[in-house]
Amino acid sequence: MFLFQRASIQRKTNTREKCPRMVDSNASLTVLCKTTVGDVYIDVFDRWSPRGARRFLKLLSLNFFDKMALYRAVPHFLVQFGIPATSSLMKLSASSDLKPIKDDESLNIPFDDGTLSFAGNGVNSRTNELFFTLGSQPGLGKAPWETPIGRVQKRSLPIIHAIYTDYGDFINGNGPRPAIIKAKGYSYLKSEFP
Repeated sequence: MFLFQRASIQRKTNTREKCPRMVDSNASLTVLCKTTVGDVYIDVFDRWSPRGARRFLKLLSLNFFDKMALYRAVPHFLVQFGIPATSSLMKLSASSDLKPIKDDESLNIPFDDGTLSFAGNGVNSRTNELFFTLGSQPGLGKAPWETPIGRVQKRSLPIIHAIYTDYGDFINGNGPRPAIIKAKGYSYLKSEFP
């Protein structure tokens, strides 16, 4: 099972990333996610999705991602995470402190390989679940809640591409079911999806 061991802000830069079809971004933050298979560096761009970036940074400040499983890994599509590892964080994720945030205006940023975005299931539905893209995903970014907040640095792309994806998706396969993870905790993941 692939886990974030610890996630933390590494640095703030004043460099500007050039991205097709968008205005230059403000300064970025670099986040380091130490994982069971290597370090993942993520550049966060608050101009892309101001509300989304603020929520992500709030979750980081709460150590929300520490020891968190990446439970949904779909080959050539995405890797999703956001179900907390502890009962106290599970309660927090269901509380009004992490109520859904409003959607951000789309800047039509492409979902290139390693793009980080919140997962949602309707208008203004983003809470604490996020995903990385595995490869370019031109079909994403059409829904109002699909606005990228950052991108995995090129040096870390091999790590996210090494994530085990053979369990498949829970939607049309045999992958881990979020409702069962929330009910049984990580013991379900450890026993059924080692």
